[in-house]
Amino acid sequence: MATTDVAAPATAAASAVSLDETKAKNVLRLVEFYFGDINLPRDRYLRHHVQESEDGLVSLALICCFSKMRSHLGLDATVMEDGVPETIVLAVAKVLRCSAALRVSEDGKKVGRANELL
Repeated sequence: MATTDVAAPATAAASAVSLDETKAKNVLRLVEFYFGDINLPRDRYLRHHVQESEDGLVSLALICCFSKMRSHLGLDATVMEDGVPETIVLAVAKVLRCSAALRVSEDGKKVGRANELL
């Protein structure tokens, strides 16, 4: 199986996190669904966070805490937004940057739709 190396910027304290190709595809597909035309209008929780945000972006750590995302990322079922390791958030951000449907903040900590919901 091919591995896509998705690592956080090199720092002395940060350890690299990689998402294999299957995990990366699943994460990308899931986040595109979350912010998609079908789901977002019906998802009151996520839509609330998008609307409360000045730039329409939502914390990627929050998205990583959603049940299916935790499962794909191998995170504990009890992990909360502030407990998601930054290396995982940055690894997910790197995967999401290849999506035409999503935009990721420059620091890699927020995600949202590339286009406004009509």
